[in-house]
Amino acid sequence: MRKGLICIGILFFLCIFIVPSGFAQEKKSSPFWGIDSIHYQAGFFTGALKEQDRLKRIYLNVGLGWDVKPLFKKLGWKNPVGIYEIMLEPFINPVIAPYNDVEVGTCLCFKIGPRWKRLAVYFKGGAGPMYTSLHTREQSTQFNYMNQVGGGFHFFLSENKAFTLEYRWTHYSNASIKHPNAGVDAHGGLMGLSLFF
Repeated sequence: MRKGLICIGILFFLCIFIVPSGFAQEKKSSPFWGIDSIHYQAGFFTGALKEQDRLKRIYLNVGLGWDVKPLFKKLGWKNPVGIYEIMLEPFINPVIAPYNDVEVGTCLCFKIGPRWKRLAVYFKGGAGPMYTSLHTREQSTQFNYMNQVGGGFHFFLSENKAFTLEYRWTHYSNASIKHPNAGVDAHGGLMGLSLFF
């Protein structure tokens, strides 16, 4: 399992620094599907579990962002300034404690915040479906819904490339499909690279 996690981490960071470099050379239209930004992030999360060791997970995601400022302009907001994005964040999280397991899913998020030349501060929140192979006393099902809120900073290295730091709190439960449904809470930090088109 440890070798697998190392391989996943290496591939993830290769994608961050090698694959997107051709897309972010200069400000231009999106390379595909009308996406206005791509965010590669990795981090570590922890949370308490009943009658088990603490939950510890490595969080890996790729966020796809669509700028909603053009929509706001059509609705009459003349000059929206800052970051206003709808994001889709597929994730795969290797769980390293209390057992070796995995979480996979996606979240639909909204991100908002001010941007200056070299710095942006943002708040983000969203929800989506997920599956976990981890069995806990809190959850009777492995299919769940994840809610998340957090905030972070983009430190711009160029006009359209930024180093990102983020704090995030997550909660997953099964929407009372089956009991018990106490939910699993975790929090942690993420860092990564963000590309804006």
